[in-house]
Amino acid sequence: MRNHILPPHLTTHLAKTNPKFRAQLHRDMGIRHVRASLGTKSESGEIAVYDNDSSMSLPPKGKAPQNLPQARRIRKWAQVTSEVMEVGDFPDGVVRYGVDYVNAFYDGQYLVFGMGDGEIFGDFTLGLDVFAHEFGHKLIDHGPGLEYFGQSGALNEHLADVIGVCVRENEAHQSGADNGYNWRIGAELFLDGKSALRDMKEPGTAYDNLALGKDPQVGHMDDYAETFMDNGGVHINSGIPNRAFALFAEALQKPTWEVPLRTWMRAANKSNPQTGFDEFANHTVETAGKYEAEAAKAWAECGIYVEGNGS
Repeated sequence: MRNHILPPHLTTHLAKTNPKFRAQLHRDMGIRHVRASLGTKSESGEIAVYDNDSSMSLPPKGKAPQNLPQARRIRKWAQVTSEVMEVGDFPDGVVRYGVDYVNAFYDGQYLVFGMGDGEIFGDFTLGLDVFAHEFGHKLIDHGPGLEYFGQSGALNEHLADVIGVCVRENEAHQSGADNGYNWRIGAELFLDGKSALRDMKEPGTAYDNLALGKDPQVGHMDDYAETFMDNGGVHINSGIPNRAFALFAEALQKPTWEVPLRTWMRAANKSNPQTGFDEFANHTVETAGKYEAEAAKAWAECGIYVEGNGS
């Protein structure tokens, strides 16, 4: 199965409002339930990058030139992600995938990035958080292995978002561009300079315009979406744990990539393929140490109550 950075509700809306997206929608939907085998491994912080030169065929056509901007970015993002997540085995990267392709995905073998349509979306290699999110799916697949449906699937998407944000915010801090908490994901992809794919602290506010529609993410269990679309709403309901993570980090006033990330990754290590929101919330409180009250309160604000800890 391919884990796409753009949720299906967004690509479906784009297909309704712009004919150029319709063919891509059918291609993406047709392969959402196919999981490839794990790709080759690399040395720490290194990634092999291939240039598809507008082709949509995989395996990729050939190695990317060293001076190709997209390849340089992907190699840099791999190094940055390796430093934060303390991992080094990266799937091969594929850039310049398709014509006007507005997505990025991990298919179990490759990390693949489109160039965007040039009207709404730009180059998908521009987002460090997008790269780290897609790589995060590999870590999740080979860690808790959260099944990609319902609450476990929403946690799969949530943890990939957490990894994406934490890697990006660490890099912003290291480069001196740290301006406090930034919970917007994928903002670099949008040419309007206003929209984002998701807002972790305020789910449902990432975009609202004619081209994209209204962001349907929810941030509280009262609004939980019961649906069979989007694998049981994995991109919609992931806003609930996303908001809990943002509230926890801000309550601690700690950098996202330190205590908050460590707490959440330890909780992931205690999880299993069927773990849901309640169980995962309990795991985060168990692994939060002296910050268990803050963790419990963050979940409670999202309608999830951990018994004996702030419920």
